[in-house]
Amino acid sequence: MCQETYVSGIDPKGKVRLVSTGGGAYKKGRRVEMNVISGHRDGFATDRPGARLYKKLGTARATAARLQGR
Repeated sequence: MCQETYVSGIDPKGKVRLVSTGGGAYKKGRRVEMNVISGHRDGFATDRPGARLYKKLGTARATAARLQGR
């Protein structure tokens, strides 16, 4: 959906605003707000990650934030 950008210091429990590059779930140029830690299916027409892993993304966000001292 969006060009990958590597950044540091972002809250894993936060949101990020992106502009779609097309080819995914959103048309090119569409502005989208997503979780900083998102599943592949949030931006693409896929079922990845599977339901069991997708349910654990909230825990991953919380753990990452805790490890960052947030």
